[in-house]
Amino acid sequence: MRPEAITASVNKDVCAGCGICATLCPYSAIEINTENGRRVSNVISALCKGCGTCGAACPSGAISMNHFTDEQLFTQIEANGSHYEGNWLKIKVALVPPKPKALERAIFTLASLATLGT
Repeated sequence: MRPEAITASVNKDVCAGCGICATLCPYSAIEINTENGRRVSNVISALCKGCGTCGAACPSGAISMNHFTDEQLFTQIEANGSHYEGNWLKIKVALVPPKPKALERAIFTLASLATLGT
């Protein structure tokens, strides 16, 4: 399988390891690994379709899209009906039943964020 020419890449020095990108990725192309005692995101390039969801949602700005500028990504977000309210990205999502693994990750991430008080 050949990876897409347009894929996401993670700056591991900036990544906070929150897992939001992995939770939101519609292609399950991001995994969270532990490197040197800290959690960081890793893009599985063979699965990544370059949709930009992870890059748009990353609160630390650690994910960039190869071959897309930020302006191009924000235009795609707005075209989808999603928008920013302050620093929060309000994502318009289709009402499609989630994959069990994606749902499990989302519940875990939301529970983790709730425990951190965010």
